[in-house]
Amino acid sequence: MDALPGKNYSDPDSWRIEGTASEAVLSAVTGSGTEPIFRSADLEGAFILNPSGLLSGFSLGLDLPEQALPARRWGRYPSSLSWEASGLRPSEAEPHGLEGHGTLALGHRETRTALSGTCTRVPNARTGVPYLKIVLETVFASAALWWPREARRRLRPVQLTLFAEIRPVRIGPDARGR
Repeated sequence: MDALPGKNYSDPDSWRIEGTASEAVLSAVTGSGTEPIFRSADLEGAFILNPSGLLSGFSLGLDLPEQALPARRWGRYPSSLSWEASGLRPSEAEPHGLEGHGTLALGHRETRTALSGTCTRVPNARTGVPYLKIVLETVFASAALWWPREARRRLRPVQLTLFAEIRPVRIGPDARGR
């Protein structure tokens, strides 16, 4: 991925996650492809950009919809899935590609997985400042987190795909709320 010119893009106040353009999709991996289990746009967290504007990591929490909650443990349901990664590096196989490892955690269970994705700079004709379109993907064993039920019953792998946009924060009198 090409570096973004200009100011220091690692400043966390410079960017915001575009909620209307973000979605996570959880799918069971089957012999004939993938079967979506649920989709959610309820995403919180941060993406980490290095000073040149390249995606180097993230820490995200995905609030789970009621039908996707895992089995009850010790009187509580873990209500969110966390996904974190650092030290992401450019992929040699794909332009704008990323690769690395991340950790998925649900309640007291966690698993480490390989991840891949893309981070593409998209020009914005209206503002003149590009934004970043991010796609991240990982596959994990449903037995590792004992979740989701739909995949665990058949011991199927699960694919988590995240689509997100991060946009520069506008500063000035005509800027709208962050």
